[in-house]
Amino acid sequence: MKITHYRWVVAFVILSGCSDPPLLSTPLPNGYEFKSNGGLFGYISTPDGRRIAKYFGIISDETEVWCEEFAWKDEMVICKRTEYAVSSSEPKNTNYFLLNTANSEVSIVGHDRASAIWFQMFGTEMPKLATRHTETHTR
Repeated sequence: MKITHYRWVVAFVILSGCSDPPLLSTPLPNGYEFKSNGGLFGYISTPDGRRIAKYFGIISDETEVWCEEFAWKDEMVICKRTEYAVSSSEPKNTNYFLLNTANSEVSIVGHDRASAIWFQMFGTEMPKLATRHTETHTR
């Protein structure tokens, strides 16, 4: 009896076609990593594998913050950081998270300031941000 029940459960799961999005990981300079759930709910983890909880995830009872689009050059990482009310899927604020992986210095700034910092550092416009890069793999 139990085996028959198990077969029905397995068959239902296979036939339903439902699956979770893949868990993705992208290595960043100096041991940092960008992790996401299929490109959604992204965050940056430290070299010891911990999410930088001060800046990503559920920040308070009312706010959660995720990064879905990101890029890097040399030791600098940038991501578009979107803030949501916990009970809503509509963004309530967007800013940019800049991380210098050489010294762990973080800045959270608006678009214009992020562009100015990037230009000052590299003499170029901000890179195109994306949810996946060639280095991205499933974990």
